[in-house]
Amino acid sequence: MIITKIITKFRICVTLVLLRILKLKLIISKILRRISAPIIHVYTVCWNEEKFLPFFLEHYGSFCEKIIVYDNESTDSTLDILSQNSKVEVRTYKTDGKFDDITKNKISNICWKHSRGKADYVIVCDLDELLYAKTGDIKSILKQTNKTVFHPDGYEMMSENFPLYNKPLREQCKGLPSKYYCKKIIFDPHCIVDINYYPGCHEADPRGYVKTGTSEFLLLHYKRIGVEYIVNRYRTFKERLSKQNIENKMGMHYFMTEQEITDEFNRMFAAAKPV
Repeated sequence: MIITKIITKFRICVTLVLLRILKLKLIISKILRRISAPIIHVYTVCWNEEKFLPFFLEHYGSFCEKIIVYDNESTDSTLDILSQNSKVEVRTYKTDGKFDDITKNKISNICWKHSRGKADYVIVCDLDELLYAKTGDIKSILKQTNKTVFHPDGYEMMSENFPLYNKPLREQCKGLPSKYYCKKIIFDPHCIVDINYYPGCHEADPRGYVKTGTSEFLLLHYKRIGVEYIVNRYRTFKERLSKQNIENKMGMHYFMTEQEITDEFNRMFAAAKPV
């Protein structure tokens, strides 16, 4: 046990030294290209997200230099939409037509490491999660901070009907505070050796040079955007749940009935406020 801990600490220390070299490479590259603002890459996993995808791409495309999407063999127009955005890189992964939280979790724990030496910060999120600055803008905050991992204030966002594409999404929805969505989705890939997300990525155990504090960000989760939208999503994901998910009781909320979904939505929407 003691030997294992010593080896782990040694590995982290050595990795941090190597990561400083990659960070120096990034700094030199930015100087040569005359870039002063932080470079941000966002990573997400998706399957059949044609409806919400335009909101995601518009939001993160406004401040991220690269959007990397791990697509689980979408069958709707998701891939067509992604192919039209020059910032997007698509990486396909297969799970035999099933939704598998374990596979998704493995991707989230590793994917962002590809941005070392290329980006100052990474965002690892679900496709219905949008990160906002509480005040000002995200890049200005990151430029002035010395933190390496951020803990946003999470909110469950909801609307009576699916939002319009020609109006700001945040203005069309209300929200409730949610500790469940205070997720560590944004961090410095040169200071964090391993993020260690648990299944669902709601909790993490980051290792490396970890410096956190009061959050400057909001993480808004847009799953409850119209009862019809929720019912359809739950139905399709229920049919796709992998054997591993069912055995480990992950994703059991997808088995809610339409009436249960409606009742839950009405209770939450009545208490929600503008965010």
